[in-house]
Amino acid sequence: MATPYLNDSAVKKLALQFSKKNRAGKFKRVGSSFLERINSQVVVMIAAEVKSEEDPCFLNKTEVKKLAERIVHDQKVDRKVNGVIIDRINRKLVEMVQGEVHRHPSIGKTLQ
Repeated sequence: MATPYLNDSAVKKLALQFSKKNRAGKFKRVGSSFLERINSQVVVMIAAEVKSEEDPCFLNKTEVKKLAERIVHDQKVDRKVNGVIIDRINRKLVEMVQGEVHRHPSIGKTLQ
């Protein structure tokens, strides 16, 4: 499964940084299932942000805007998916990745 709403390399790097800091570097790789789980959570989060209300670090801005357009069925979605919403989503994404790394069982070397 693709993860179009994430900057995969940045998310992998973030997850491995959390592993190094909080799990004594237990994990050395990030599996596709880890990224797919984060991507699914991002879709839900984007839907919530767009319904309730520029340069992202962990998000693919073009794909996020496409998703937002599908969710709100509005050509003026650019005003809704602004820097503030992208920043909030980025902060929540960091928390999600940190939580996933923290909860991951200490089995193997790959975050799955």
